[in-house]
Amino acid sequence: MQRFSPILLVMILSLFFVATVSASEPAPTYVHMVVVSATLPDGSSSVNAVGAFEKAVIEMAGGFTRLGSSSGGLLKGATVDHQQNVTFIVAGQKDLSKELKALTLKLFGGDGGFILAWPGTMTY
Repeated sequence: MQRFSPILLVMILSLFFVATVSASEPAPTYVHMVVVSATLPDGSSSVNAVGAFEKAVIEMAGGFTRLGSSSGGLLKGATVDHQQNVTFIVAGQKDLSKELKALTLKLFGGDGGFILAWPGTMTY
């Protein structure tokens, strides 16, 4: 029984440690929804720009969630201009809206991307 007690103690402490680590506190963050066009202003596919965007966002914010294809529209004159898009969620410890806008302008041209940001919390 004496031999078993240290093993049991280590197991109990390990469970306590895992429970403490997995119950981390939410951290303040900014949530950014970034919508970019699936086509570039010249009509070609934006697949290469999307790949470059993903790489740059990983360097900027540590990661992203690609929500995938989406569609939307904007009013041009009296008609709605529909377009196919790619939508991302990017979380950051600060508001990255200006950096994301500059990046989308550089990679996608035209008006760049549509960026919506709001404060939130993040828990791992």
